[in-house]
Amino acid sequence: MPRPVSVLLLALLCTAGTSAGTAQSRVRYQATSYTLHYASVNTYLLYFLRGSDTLGTPVTTRTLESRKASSSPEGLAVWVSLKGVGEPFQFEETYTIDPTGRLLAVGGRSVAELPSARVDLFPRLPSGVPELTAGLSWMDTVSIRGQQPYGSTAYEVRRRYRVLRLIDSLGTTIAQLAGEGRMHIRQGGWQDPAQTTAWWQDIEGPVADTVWFDAQRGVLLAAASVMDLAGMGGVAGGPSVPSGLRSSVHLGPP
Repeated sequence: MPRPVSVLLLALLCTAGTSAGTAQSRVRYQATSYTLHYASVNTYLLYFLRGSDTLGTPVTTRTLESRKASSSPEGLAVWVSLKGVGEPFQFEETYTIDPTGRLLAVGGRSVAELPSARVDLFPRLPSGVPELTAGLSWMDTVSIRGQQPYGSTAYEVRRRYRVLRLIDSLGTTIAQLAGEGRMHIRQGGWQDPAQTTAWWQDIEGPVADTVWFDAQRGVLLAAASVMDLAGMGGVAGGPSVPSGLRSSVHLGPP
């Protein structure tokens, strides 16, 4: 069964921002004393797994992810551990982000040197605003393209985030955020263990996020992201057939 490449993974809770003006802003991520735990379910409509058969059974994968943010000179160092449920798959890496969530480095290497780096870790926060207010909205755009031995890759998403409401609770302010937009993914992998036959998917569609953010402590409390992407896919040298991906990612309470 193909395993999605890191440009997708997957997690699919979006990120980034600009560092200019952030020092004066109280809207920022901060280090956490606890670990965030995510669970994702991804159903791939990989019909081409059976050649030209477009009635193939969808392939569903499940992953568990842990993240912990600590302080760094640039902003935050986020340790990430990802493993498959029922699959022999495990991955660990440390990402450096600025206080608004923009990815700066992966494993100490600048993201500019890594055209297929994972770029979505946390919901992008607005830059240069003193505080979150009900009705405030901003755009989040992430675009990255790369080239792998099995073919070209792309991860592009454009969302508008909006503050739905603010709740004062237990000495802090919790903001409920909603994000809506569209996502385009081109991904691939190896069809066989010998890595001689490549598969690919080029899909796009709507994505929606709901986020609970502790605005005073600068930490995520809960989040959910869902998407329904459709397009084409295939195996190198074979026919192109309809393909798709349905995905959901959930962050539970700490």
